[in-house]
Amino acid sequence: MLEARFHQDAISIGRDPAVDLKLDGDAVSGRHCAIEIFPAGEAFIRDLGSTNGTWVNGGQVSWARLRIGDRIRVGNHTLRFSTRATKAS
Repeated sequence: MLEARFHQDAISIGRDPAVDLKLDGDAVSGRHCAIEIFPAGEAFIRDLGSTNGTWVNGGQVSWARLRIGDRIRVGNHTLRFSTRATKAS
């Protein structure tokens, strides 16, 4: 399984070369969806008007709160959401 780590508060996902997580395939839109992490630790995913939709745990969503272990389907790709807490210095 591919693991990708990001340190920003917003992650764009899609086929466009300018997104943070680039996924190939005709079923993936250029700017397919985005994940946003808020200071309280809550994470949300929102569809960016994709052609084939964004799916979380088998259901199509326009936006949804994410929890650790949630499965996100973008085109023919399935991603598993996780976060890692960081220690304050």
